[in-house]
Amino acid sequence: MKNIVIVNKAHKIFPEQEAILREKFGTYEFLYVPEEGWTLEEMGEVAESIDLWQDRAVFISPVPFLLATLAYKAGQLCGLVGPNSEDRCGVYVFHNDQREKKELPGGKIISITAATGWVAT
Repeated sequence: MKNIVIVNKAHKIFPEQEAILREKFGTYEFLYVPEEGWTLEEMGEVAESIDLWQDRAVFISPVPFLLATLAYKAGQLCGLVGPNSEDRCGVYVFHNDQREKKELPGGKIISITAATGWVAT
């Protein structure tokens, strides 16, 4: 089984994310989204190229249409093979509910996603 990590080329992968990838998935390969993104047609082509019977898609930077398409395909496959079939089909998303406050020059305070607290589900 191939684990395909989908991430925008412009995004930085945090050390904690890399550790989770190694721990949860072992080996994996990156599918980089161009900095300018994909067109709807290109996302459709990418979705068609990923065989969820053989591959697992792991999103670090979710691409909404692609995520929805692969999740739909995974739902169809899981429905065919039944429960407890996560080794045969699946779409995973990294998320982080933790935020850190950061003070900008001039005193403005913003919230940013924390470097830790990531979960792949």
